[in-house]
Amino acid sequence: QTELELLAKQKKKKKSLMAKVFTNLPFWLSHQLSNKFLDSDMAFLHFQEQERGKRADYFMPAPSDRCISALRKWISIYTSDDVLGPLPPPLPRSAMFDRWTQHTSHCKHCQQGLVTLQKIRRSSYATLALSVLGINKHWVPKITALLSLGVWRIVSKLENSFRVGEFKHYENH
Repeated sequence: QTELELLAKQKKKKKSLMAKVFTNLPFWLSHQLSNKFLDSDMAFLHFQEQERGKRADYFMPAPSDRCISALRKWISIYTSDDVLGPLPPPLPRSAMFDRWTQHTSHCKHCQQGLVTLQKIRRSSYATLALSVLGINKHWVPKITALLSLGVWRIVSKLENSFRVGEFKHYENH
């Protein structure tokens, strides 16, 4: 083996804790977590874009914005004037965070995840019903009923995240 192959083999062995966690998550869950992260800035960026469209004197002072400036300069030199064109009207929040249309309806992993969660929800209903039948006889059915309600609530929130991806900064604490 060459030195390069040995180095590549060593690098493959060393995985960070986050890499280990994310490689063991189902694809649909990593998609949901990624979407939650991306949603955190979506509304802000959308409305900043709208504001920038209204102001011709907009200045991007940060060094990280040089790429954007260079792209705009390249577009103005090498393309027609209509490429950048006017911005579309602002999107309502319901369209901006429509996760079903933007992602879930096209993603086989998320569709499979949604089916799995629906099965888990039905199982938690059945478990809850069976627990309620024996609730007066022992403490185990009471705990099982509470756990079933907890699972039902978590699954319901996850199911909803396949349809709507709302993010409100004031709720992020």
